[in-house]
Amino acid sequence: YISYLRRKVDRFKPQLIQTVRGVGYVLRPPRQ
Repeated sequence: YISYLRRKVDRFKPQLIQTVRGVGYVLRPPRQ
């Protein structure tokens, strides 16, 4: 399911959905 969301959300932007080991997934804006 996460790969499906990544395909939709991250299509035009840098990766927003990030995997955090031991925690799960977080939505985080890209660092600049």
